[in-house]
Amino acid sequence: MRREKFTEIVKHFAERRLPAQQGRHIYLWEGELASLQALVPGRVCKSLDLHELAAALPRAPRVEDEARRLLRRAILGRLEHEYTTEQQRIVVVTGCDVLSRYRVPLAPFLEVVSERFMVVFAVAPRETNFAPIRPLPSYVHMTPAAPRDYMRAQLAGTGLVVAEES
Repeated sequence: MRREKFTEIVKHFAERRLPAQQGRHIYLWEGELASLQALVPGRVCKSLDLHELAAALPRAPRVEDEARRLLRRAILGRLEHEYTTEQQRIVVVTGCDVLSRYRVPLAPFLEVVSERFMVVFAVAPRETNFAPIRPLPSYVHMTPAAPRDYMRAQLAGTGLVVAEES
């Protein structure tokens, strides 16, 4: 999706209920967070930092499955209790590497999106296009694009990926 089309959708969504024209109101923004925040009117915008949410978990999980369950429950709880209102709401989600690291499905987000509630996952190019200064040891495998690739795969077929550069 082009930035112009997304800007139009956000503008209309902020003003009134807007049924999704394609799939649901869940998008992946591939660009700088500041550019996205400039598009979303402040009165409807809320942020959800998944790093902060993970840090606030009641206990440290011991295995990946437990981490996935705890994160899913925490995400759904935050979305349902803090962000849903009778007003239009656009939640900008950062820290998508947490979702990809623990393979957390988008189900908690899909449960709350509606004609009044939009979710935009933000993945900045600097998060996925970096290289280490020195070579890593051979036993270390690094995939900088993993968060972006994971989010694209989760949204596959929806066409709801917005590239900042159009």
